[in-house]
Amino acid sequence: MTMLSTSPKKEADAKRLGAHAFELTSDRGTMKKLAGRFHLMIDTISVDHDLNAHLALLRTAGRWRSSASRRRRPLWRPCR
Repeated sequence: MTMLSTSPKKEADAKRLGAHAFELTSDRGTMKKLAGRFHLMIDTISVDHDLNAHLALLRTAGRWRSSASRRRRPLWRPCR
Protein backbone atom coordinates (compact mmCIF):
# COMPACT_ATOMS: atom_id res chain seq x y z
CA MET A 1 0.00 0.00 0.00
CA THR A 2 1.20 3.49 -0.83
CA MET A 3 -0.09 6.55 0.99
CA LEU A 4 -0.27 9.80 -0.95
CA SER A 5 -0.31 13.10 0.93
CA THR A 6 0.54 16.76 0.53
CA SER A 7 2.02 16.78 4.05
CA PRO A 8 5.35 15.16 4.93
CA LYS A 9 4.18 15.16 8.57
CA LYS A 10 1.87 12.23 7.79
CA GLU A 11 4.65 9.85 6.76
CA ALA A 12 5.25 8.42 10.24
CA ASP A 13 1.54 7.68 10.65
CA ALA A 14 1.41 6.07 7.21
CA LYS A 15 4.26 3.72 8.08
CA ARG A 16 2.76 2.95 11.50
CA LEU A 17 -0.54 2.04 9.83
CA GLY A 18 1.15 -0.34 7.39
CA ALA A 19 1.98 1.69 4.30
CA HIS A 20 4.86 0.22 2.29
CA ALA A 21 5.54 3.56 0.63
CA PHE A 22 4.76 7.25 1.14
CA GLU A 23 4.70 9.84 -1.65
CA LEU A 24 4.17 13.62 -1.55
CA THR A 25 1.56 14.72 -4.07
CA SER A 26 2.63 18.35 -3.71
CA ASP A 27 5.74 17.47 -5.75
CA ARG A 28 5.00 17.46 -9.51
CA GLY A 29 7.95 15.15 -10.10
CA THR A 30 6.35 12.59 -7.82
CA MET A 31 3.05 12.79 -9.69
CA LYS A 32 4.83 12.21 -13.01
CA LYS A 33 6.79 9.31 -11.53
CA LEU A 34 3.60 7.65 -10.27
CA ALA A 35 1.53 8.13 -13.46
CA GLY A 36 -0.18 4.90 -14.48
CA ARG A 37 1.11 2.98 -11.45
CA PHE A 38 -1.96 2.07 -9.41
CA HIS A 39 -4.65 -0.56 -10.01
CA LEU A 40 -6.85 0.87 -7.24
CA MET A 41 -7.02 4.22 -5.49
CA ILE A 42 -9.19 4.93 -2.47
CA ASP A 43 -9.71 8.66 -2.15
CA THR A 44 -10.33 9.85 1.42
CA ILE A 45 -9.68 13.55 0.76
CA SER A 46 -12.60 15.53 2.17
CA VAL A 47 -11.74 18.88 0.54
CA ASP A 48 -11.87 19.93 -3.11
CA HIS A 49 -8.82 18.76 -5.06
CA ASP A 50 -7.73 18.10 -8.62
CA LEU A 51 -9.24 14.70 -9.42
CA ASN A 52 -7.62 14.62 -12.86
CA ALA A 53 -4.15 14.69 -11.30
CA HIS A 54 -5.05 11.72 -9.11
CA LEU A 55 -6.88 9.80 -11.85
CA ALA A 56 -3.73 10.05 -13.99
CA LEU A 57 -2.04 7.82 -11.41
CA LEU A 58 -4.33 4.90 -12.30
CA ARG A 59 -3.39 2.21 -14.80
CA THR A 60 -5.65 1.62 -17.78
CA ALA A 61 -8.90 0.12 -16.43
CA GLY A 62 -7.81 1.02 -12.88
CA ARG A 63 -10.44 1.63 -10.22
CA TRP A 64 -11.03 4.78 -8.20
CA ARG A 65 -13.25 4.87 -5.13
CA SER A 66 -14.11 7.77 -2.90
CA SER A 67 -15.04 7.54 0.75
CA ALA A 68 -15.30 11.30 1.17
CA SER A 69 -18.07 13.68 0.18
CA ARG A 70 -17.06 16.91 -1.51
CA ARG A 71 -20.56 18.27 -1.87
CA ARG A 72 -21.90 20.69 0.68
CA ARG A 73 -25.45 19.68 -0.16
CA PRO A 74 -26.68 16.12 -0.54
CA LEU A 75 -27.38 14.81 -4.03
CA TRP A 76 -30.83 13.71 -2.88
CA ARG A 77 -33.53 15.03 -0.62
CA PRO A 78 -35.49 12.86 1.81
CA CYS A 79 -39.16 12.31 1.04
CA ARG A 80 -41.54 14.11 3.33
